[in-house]
Amino acid sequence: EELAKCRFRFFASRSLTLKGIPERPNERLSFSAIGLIVHEAMETWLSDRTRDFVDLFETTFDEFCHRKNIQSGYNMEVKRVELRRVARKVRESVQWPVVSSESEVDCSIDFPGGILVTCRVDRIDHLGNGDCVILDYKSGKTTNVKKLVERETSLQGPLYALAVREKKQLNPVAMVFLAIREDKIFGWGSIPGANLDLIPTPPDWIDNARDRTIARLQSFLAGDVHAEPSHPDDCEWCD
Repeated sequence: EELAKCRFRFFASRSLTLKGIPERPNERLSFSAIGLIVHEAMETWLSDRTRDFVDLFETTFDEFCHRKNIQSGYNMEVKRVELRRVARKVRESVQWPVVSSESEVDCSIDFPGGILVTCRVDRIDHLGNGDCVILDYKSGKTTNVKKLVERETSLQGPLYALAVREKKQLNPVAMVFLAIREDKIFGWGSIPGANLDLIPTPPDWIDNARDRTIARLQSFLAGDVHAEPSHPDDCEWCD
């Protein structure tokens, strides 16, 4: 997806391995860090749903802050209170009939030219008869999460569906993103027993994503790394 958005940004970060300025200690609880905390707590919770997710979140939060040397103080506690509210929403959200769930599922897929695309799916809910729902948790702003189903360069959704279909031999009836800060769900498909305003899955949605990915990979490997962002507004946040 990063390659689809801007070849040069992908080249600079992945091929040249250029790094941005390190975050200050009081800035280390970033959106990505919050996402990691929620993912770690979610993986434990899905393996044993008798445990309280908010308590698991608290424990994971403390362990993460200790591991990453995040400064204690006012800013950390404000974040803790805010994220505790988010954790309660995560515990209460996503209400549809589920036979079983898996978390942090490795569904990496191969593409031509020896390219391995790593897909680590946050959560797969099994509905029975081979049907499933793919769920990805997002800790960023809700407006940015919504863009993931609106932009033509957004490949995470259909590629996750492709990976689950090929590696798990399952039929993804829906692929959804959960914006955990405001408990909003965006995505494609239809989930039995859930009243959600999802986008109908477009015809050949998965196969079109595969074709677009192959085309972009081939042009990149042929040396096409010029700066041409699909959405120039993203340059404001680019290192």
